[in-house]
Amino acid sequence: MPQTIDPDVGTAGFSIKTAYYLAKAAQAAYWDDLGESVEELGLGEKAATFTFGLFHGFVAPMDEITVLAFRGTDSIQNWLTDGQAAQITDPAYPGQVHQGFARALTEIWPGLTQILPRPASATAVWVTGHSLGAALATLAAVRLRAAGFAVRAVYTFGSPRVGDPDFYRAYTPVAYRFVNNNDIVPHVPLEYMVVPVPLHGVQLCRYKHVGTLEYLDRNGRLGGGMSDWERKKACVLDAMQLAGGLPEPEAISDHEIGNYIKAIATNL
Repeated sequence: MPQTIDPDVGTAGFSIKTAYYLAKAAQAAYWDDLGESVEELGLGEKAATFTFGLFHGFVAPMDEITVLAFRGTDSIQNWLTDGQAAQITDPAYPGQVHQGFARALTEIWPGLTQILPRPASATAVWVTGHSLGAALATLAAVRLRAAGFAVRAVYTFGSPRVGDPDFYRAYTPVAYRFVNNNDIVPHVPLEYMVVPVPLHGVQLCRYKHVGTLEYLDRNGRLGGGMSDWERKKACVLDAMQLAGGLPEPEAISDHEIGNYIKAIATNL
């Protein structure tokens, strides 16, 4: 029987214990059946998985808090193509946001709200996800707050950028954004990029991360800032601009949720 992980429910601010718990929850969101994760996360029969089209995750109302976890994807590059990375104005969000991420959440939102506790009776909500799931979590927190939910915090792992500087400035949920060493996904979409838009020519897109950066270095140590930024930026550009170009293996392996969990565990 797996040992139960205890989240730091009573802490309003950042907690490494909560980060570890929600990283495990983000990993569990990949499973169609939560299996042993139900016991490990102390969810019992409270967790309800959801699948809407291509999107999957779970909602778990507990005594003091509700966990909403979104699954990521093994093909994040499909979400970073020109057609997806164009920005749109959506009344659900301030500023402009990534077209593909926003449309994905719009697709699942009606069904998701049916399985969430009602705002008036609900406990506070932790929102989490990895990769594409992190992008959905970032956007979902905005919509949850607008719907009356008390969003305690958003914890994301390996998140791509989601919105423009206006979205960044108006983003009010408390958010902690984990980046593991040389993970390449947090560096895309690029901060400045020109995106072809069918029937409309091109669009200049500006992207900026929200939330507090929690950087894990190559030894798993938390803090210290981003290392070797220019090399990683060049790696991203090469991968996007060269036909068949691929980033270095470490930039891919550092993106795996299992490696995020290992790195965070060294700080417990």
